[in-house]
Amino acid sequence: MDIDSDGDLDCFAWYYVEYSGMFMDFYKNTGTQQSPDYQLDNYNNLMPVLEDMATMPSFADFDGDGDMDMIICTYIGNEYSYDDYITIKYYRNTGDPGVPEYTLMEGTSNPFNGVDEVGYLYGSLSS
Repeated sequence: MDIDSDGDLDCFAWYYVEYSGMFMDFYKNTGTQQSPDYQLDNYNNLMPVLEDMATMPSFADFDGDGDMDMIICTYIGNEYSYDDYITIKYYRNTGDPGVPEYTLMEGTSNPFNGVDEVGYLYGSLSS
């Protein structure tokens, strides 16, 4: 995905660190589409850290403003009952197309608000 809108594809690596949660490394393509050169750029990686290892982001321009927003389906578990479900977290790109910055939108600011029970799935919805 071209997250920084510079005409080439960038890369994200999503991984689990025991006792710390899920992390995402951002590899910026400093080359071209025809000759990629991926460089770790975690200085500009403003992705959230999540505790659930069954999560994976999906990107799309959900709000139609020209930059890539992010959704994450995350597991909500209750160890004392069977009220486990998947919920959709929406992170709006509040930066600009060249410099993304993700802000969690909650309550009525989340267009997926009220979609509480996606079902038992692992990973995110496809973008």
